[in-house]
Amino acid sequence: MLRTRLTLGQVEQLRLINNWLRDRGRDADVVPLRERSLEVLGHEKALDGLLATNVFAPDRLSLTLLRTFRTHPPLPVVRIGDGPVLLVVENDDTFHSVCTVLATDPGAVGHVAWGAGGAFEASVRSAGDLPGVERVRYFGDLDASGLRIPRNAAETAARERLPPVTPALDLYRALLVSGIRQGGQSPLAPEQTDALIGWLEDATLMLDVAGLLRCGVRVPQEALTLTSLASDRYWLDAL
Repeated sequence: MLRTRLTLGQVEQLRLINNWLRDRGRDADVVPLRERSLEVLGHEKALDGLLATNVFAPDRLSLTLLRTFRTHPPLPVVRIGDGPVLLVVENDDTFHSVCTVLATDPGAVGHVAWGAGGAFEASVRSAGDLPGVERVRYFGDLDASGLRIPRNAAETAARERLPPVTPALDLYRALLVSGIRQGGQSPLAPEQTDALIGWLEDATLMLDVAGLLRCGVRVPQEALTLTSLASDRYWLDAL
């Protein structure tokens, strides 16, 4: 029995779902979530919202019952070696530079992916489809968005039992010493900063990055150029 307070909108959604289950749920083909949502509730994103409530829970509503499944966007990726590491790079120019540097000697890196900014928060689910990947290392901009993306992706990976998403620490350290700083960002309060920097794991790095964020300063990952990445490949050793 569902013991929870429902909104009037949710009551109407559950009525429509119940009617669909009664009339054709058992014989329906299994289709992607938003196709089912449009069919049953009249809007392709309606089930997205309902999924975040306790209407979906064991012995309640489920994707299996609705004969549907969540899709995830593909992760643009190239196979570059046989190693267990998937290296995800936030921006496309740096992605190409990293691939160029690793082409002849990829070390532990088996795949390099373009995170495509915020898309990686969802496409991280595709990491589980890649053969031989045991861990995911991420490298992005040192700013609020560049930290929020891998933090959220790491939470998704843990929740769905995917390879862990952790920082490519030596790439971030090299980024900090590049000398490039860009202002114009909104300074973050300490509590906002603390919510972002924990993903970086390393205490010294966290402290340095917190200082940037609180001053409204960012460092774009493009500060590590193709030349600088190739001239000293020590960053590859710790991946």
